[in-house]
Amino acid sequence: MKKYISLILIFCSLSLLGYGTSASFYTEMDITSKYTRRGSIYTENKVFQNYIFANLEKFKTSVLNVAGIGDADGFKDSQIIETVLEFGYNGTLFNYSFITNLYDYKSNTGEILLQFSKGIWGLSLYSNHYIGVIEKTSSYYGDIGVSYRYNLLASTYIMLKSQIDFGNGKEIKYIFEDYIKPAPQDGVQEEFKDETGIISMSVCGELYIRQFAAVYLKGYGCYQKGMNSDVKDKIVEDKKLDTFFFGVSLGVTSGYFDF
Repeated sequence: MKKYISLILIFCSLSLLGYGTSASFYTEMDITSKYTRRGSIYTENKVFQNYIFANLEKFKTSVLNVAGIGDADGFKDSQIIETVLEFGYNGTLFNYSFITNLYDYKSNTGEILLQFSKGIWGLSLYSNHYIGVIEKTSSYYGDIGVSYRYNLLASTYIMLKSQIDFGNGKEIKYIFEDYIKPAPQDGVQEEFKDETGIISMSVCGELYIRQFAAVYLKGYGCYQKGMNSDVKDKIVEDKKLDTFFFGVSLGVTSGYFDF
């Protein structure tokens, strides 16, 4: 954990030094009431997350470190570390991004992500498509969503977002295999269906306030509902997929980022 705090301090310095230049850096420290990932609830405990981002014209890179507060759910310090390298292109019909994503959720895992977005009628439409290339090869996870942003002031806005998540059978098994009901005595262990389907849907709201040029504060809340009946039927009863969570973030930035 100490090395990531050091990285945050370094990027905070870069953020302040890069203010007003073409290069942008920002760091964000976030505490959330629970940690959800791709339709699953990874832990019901509070979780601290810290992000480090750099934006150099068409290229973006970031590091995410997630640490649990307490280990009642087996969530140990620095359980998840995620690094991202992104190349973006603004096309005529859509904005495209090609992204490599490496993380150690459960095991060292790598994905290729294709991202599409489009602004229309004051809305932002987006879709992300993750293809597993390391550890869980041939897995597929995707989402499609829409967001609406209303500017209250020049540096303050409210954002509303709705999203649907889906995946193939291998990805669904990877996400939920730790939650499946144990086999009954002298019985057969249940397995998830090997088919592509909707995992969950979510609705989120966010308030963003930027002050002192480089410092911002963000508060958010999300409601998530599990939509896959096969998963709901086969996971243990105490792993509820319908949940509400909220959090607050404090960040330092050297430039404008469209979150």
